[in-house]
Amino acid sequence: MFNLLKMLCEEGKYASIYTNTQDTSKFHYGKVLAVNDSEVLIYMISPNGTFDGVILEPLKAVLRIEIDGQYDAKMKKLFSSELMVAFNEKLDSLNLKRSLLQIAQKTNKIVSLELIYSGFDDVVGFIKALHDEICEIQVVDEYGFKDGQSFVKLDDITKICYASEDEERILKLYKLSN
Repeated sequence: MFNLLKMLCEEGKYASIYTNTQDTSKFHYGKVLAVNDSEVLIYMISPNGTFDGVILEPLKAVLRIEIDGQYDAKMKKLFSSELMVAFNEKLDSLNLKRSLLQIAQKTNKIVSLELIYSGFDDVVGFIKALHDEICEIQVVDEYGFKDGQSFVKLDDITKICYASEDEERILKLYKLSN
């Protein structure tokens, strides 16, 4: 899968990327922003044809890739590349996880973190600090209120969602509440 993802990244080609072992019919549609030997970073487009954030997934989670099908044709009708949110942030291709967390910290965006392949958003909030092995998060609940701090080992973070519709909704509530 690595070589195919690398080719998709280099060509800027849109694809459906399947990563959910619990429901193999679910996928991320978008384009690969970066890939290395352990991680893939995907620019996501919602089923309505709008920007739906960026997601970092483990490379080994990629089950299937689909290109040039009916869904791809439908999506190309729905979205306009001129209206897409630009993601021009500088990435360290050797450590995409740390890069995305640093971007979230710099842009003050909310992220959702999955830990140790739980299948859930275990921690949601703002990245406050990145240490050698620890990530410090200001937790924000689903209603936009601060809910303490969380400290997690970077190695335990298996998935990161940045600026998706879910995180943007929580960020909007946070701004309205504080």
